[in-house]
Amino acid sequence: MSDPLEATEYVCERCAHAPVTSVPLPFVLDDLVQTMPPRLLDALADCARCLAHDGVHIDRAHVEAVHTCFGAFAIPLEPWLAERAVVARPELAGAALLVVDVDATIVDPAENWQRRLDALRTLEAPEVVIAQARASLERARAHPVSLEWERVAAWPCPSRFPGTTAFGAIAKVMAEHALPPLVGAHAWEPIRSAIDRAIDELRLDASFLSYRHALSNEPAHTDLRARGLELAVRFLDELGHTDLRTNQDTLVDDCHFTLASAGLAAEAASVHRTWLEVAIPRALRLVSSWPSDL
Repeated sequence: MSDPLEATEYVCERCAHAPVTSVPLPFVLDDLVQTMPPRLLDALADCARCLAHDGVHIDRAHVEAVHTCFGAFAIPLEPWLAERAVVARPELAGAALLVVDVDATIVDPAENWQRRLDALRTLEAPEVVIAQARASLERARAHPVSLEWERVAAWPCPSRFPGTTAFGAIAKVMAEHALPPLVGAHAWEPIRSAIDRAIDELRLDASFLSYRHALSNEPAHTDLRARGLELAVRFLDELGHTDLRTNQDTLVDDCHFTLASAGLAAEAASVHRTWLEVAIPRALRLVSSWPSDL
């Protein structure tokens, strides 16, 4: 998984140039086929065909296509936006966490451009850059938009954001597969707890954020553990929406690459099959409704 909130922009080159046909879905999906929307079924069939090339890899284009088929994803509102949401919709007052669809407009583009322009002036950016930002601000002011506060919801609301529910289930399976052989059973338990909390709450509170920083700065005595701690931090950043993630690989690919570079060839080779045969069925069983456009 890369960030599931990003649109799929990749194309699987090997499937485009050497397509594989007549590959059945894994038998573990048999009892779920009847409940799947057609687009998701097609995307999973593409994954099975891609995996048939070498039995090891599924291209990120297929992985991300499947993730987007699960439906809407929620992102947590920062406190200043949550305050605005409550002003617009007083019934949201008292919610521990407010979330919104990733594509919802809750900040006027003109406000964003004004902030960018102010920052550029503070940094004494080149005049040509400031002029471009000023022009963008004027265009945004000329086309005001309606803010979509109706798309804000109190978390948890898994039925409204099935993509988030599915993503959490998938990430948990991938963490269970990749992290224990890297960090060891003893270190895995608190990491598992932090990942579970991030999945449930979509963010890291102060104590878990401190734990995340401790993992990031912890001296590792072996290369194996160092790679495991780095991957654990990646899980927490992605699931906890910390804005600290720098790796642009999908989370599935990151598990594969990390295990392979650590010399755990067998575990690396089974990453994508685990995603397809374990993580996806688990996610499917958690989703109770499907987007109407699938």
